[in-house]
Amino acid sequence: MKKQKAGAPARSEKRGWTILRFSSSILLLTAAVICSLYWITSAQRRAAEIGVQAQTKDSHFTYEQYERITIGMSYAEVADLFGCAGELDEDGAGEDSALALYIWKNRSGAVVQVSFMHDAVTSKTQYGLESAS
Repeated sequence: MKKQKAGAPARSEKRGWTILRFSSSILLLTAAVICSLYWITSAQRRAAEIGVQAQTKDSHFTYEQYERITIGMSYAEVADLFGCAGELDEDGAGEDSALALYIWKNRSGAVVQVSFMHDAVTSKTQYGLESAS
């Protein structure tokens, strides 16, 4: 039988720490997956609530549609105008907040950002949409 060096951890102690690190990694990975699934399903649920499809990589909207967004419109009206739900920008505000920023991405790479306060448009910006005229 081998003699253990003074101060060196026992083999079973090393195995215990390895199992603990592995378990912690699995737990963190599981939490990340659950959070991602919650974000995806909340966007799909919001789209279903207002009767539009969830945004896809093939979503398409025009500058003329963007121009029809007016101050005071509801989120449902804007989503209906674009034909798909926007993505809630989690950095701007949470789902239960009075302030929300939604983003629509066009398949051409154009982006529309619309700010809402109590479900009413307060501002809008766009990047990459070109007028037909």
